[in-house]
Amino acid sequence: MSARRRHAVIVDDERLARFELRTLLEEHADQLHVVGEAASVADAARLVHATDADVVFLDIQLAGETGMDLLPLLGAIVTDSGGLLSHSAIVAREYGIPGVVGTREATARIADGARVRVDGDAGEVSVVG
Repeated sequence: MSARRRHAVIVDDERLARFELRTLLEEHADQLHVVGEAASVADAARLVHATDADVVFLDIQLAGETGMDLLPLLGAIVTDSGGLLSHSAIVAREYGIPGVVGTREATARIADGARVRVDGDAGEVSVVG
């Protein structure tokens, strides 16, 4: 059984950077389909919602933008590092998103595309599929 093809959105305020990333991603066309591009985080949030994209390539240096428009679309937050007062933990609490931080090895042990169940109260992350 083959893995499901991921749907991606590219977010960068520079058109040339979006083009270059799209070109690089073409060699992974069997695994990834770029469903759209956006020049702002707000546009990306609308695009992710409209296309059901499950991967977002986001330029972290978008001028004047924080990425907060994408946060309500997250199902959970899991990080390898951080603690109770880390940015990830605070964002999870403020937005009511289940979160487990400071796992040390979650991103190495959980395969890309795996479905996980996150219980922020118990501090548990379980792979469900």
